[in-house]
Amino acid sequence: MNQAKGIWFAVLSACGFGAMPIFANYAYRAGGDVITVLTGRFLFAAIALWVIVWVRKLPVRIGKWAVVQCVLLGMLGYAVVSFCYFASLKYISASMTAILLYLYPAFVTVLSLLTRQEKWQARKGVALFCSFFGLLMIVGLSGGQINLLGVLLGGAAGLLYSFFILVNRQVGLGLPVLTMTAFLVTGAFLAFAAIGLLNRSIHPVMAPYGYLAILAISLFSTVLGIWLFSASIQLIGPANASIISMFEPVFTILLGYLLFAERMTPLQMAGALMILLSLFILQLKLPNRTGKNTHTEIS
Repeated sequence: MNQAKGIWFAVLSACGFGAMPIFANYAYRAGGDVITVLTGRFLFAAIALWVIVWVRKLPVRIGKWAVVQCVLLGMLGYAVVSFCYFASLKYISASMTAILLYLYPAFVTVLSLLTRQEKWQARKGVALFCSFFGLLMIVGLSGGQINLLGVLLGGAAGLLYSFFILVNRQVGLGLPVLTMTAFLVTGAFLAFAAIGLLNRSIHPVMAPYGYLAILAISLFSTVLGIWLFSASIQLIGPANASIISMFEPVFTILLGYLLFAERMTPLQMAGALMILLSLFILQLKLPNRTGKNTHTEIS
């Protein structure tokens, strides 16, 4: 029973994360812009997360310097990654953005090897080959009209995500996932609120469904996604939960096709499958690890 529940939690979490770019596109169509959408996302998510932390009586007492570290990590890490990800949706499809973000495990592996945090293995070499050859198939060999700025933003989101994960590991405050995420989300909100107020880029006037889309991003794609994934780890372990989370970009591609008629060429689809294959190969090493999964570190 617990195993089945854990699997469903992981699947629903992947659906929540995978639906995020779809909700973002609806918010943009309603008249929202990147800064407005992200400010709303992190505002409502922060409120919801702190309520959960309070109701569940999770530990929050850490030193002042630790609080500063968490908030700065949210402002300079989480916020920047989110901006690149959401900005890329202005130029390329949600499907393409989701696939580019999922290059982050390969980037993490490369950076870990360069900084000698991990040792070289043949499996990692195969995964890196699949990942970057898949990217080449999507961007360089497809022959279609691809917006370079959108690809750069999507790729930057994956690369910066990997830096964020490595820094987050070093911070390692030993807090519960929800508490740590509450601090990070609060920092991200402060960053976007400050930017929006300073350059007057927050424009809350949009069609009503735009507000619903922002709420969906905040509650379903952020808070519920993190909560369900954390619960699935407790029930089925980080390795199984991580492998199931690979459904996330697949769900994005499916929704993009059904709701926005997004198309990928056969070569681009093959490239996407190569990237997913690389992710699967890298995730297979997780049973040898203890601790956190990358999704729980940022989500």
